[in-house]
Amino acid sequence: MRPTGGQITCVRLLEELDGRWTTFVTVSWRDEEWSIVYDYLGKAPRRYKSVSLAIAHIRADYDYFGRVIVDTLRRSDSPDRPARRSDNF
Repeated sequence: MRPTGGQITCVRLLEELDGRWTTFVTVSWRDEEWSIVYDYLGKAPRRYKSVSLAIAHIRADYDYFGRVIVDTLRRSDSPDRPARRSDNF
């Protein structure tokens, strides 16, 4: 539960082997502990096809404009990433 005045202090976007992005955050009321951002039902991690969609969500829904760490687990032998609308331009 978020306390009054609590806020996100840092965001980490992690690209998984399948090319989708998962969001982790640190918050002011927990000491440097990374928490995963879940979907609205709280049952599964919120995942994105592109890093820009993940950043847009963090900005729009959480009003966060601070530091964003971008990290990847993908390698040259990783499976193909999911198709994006921008691939058609």
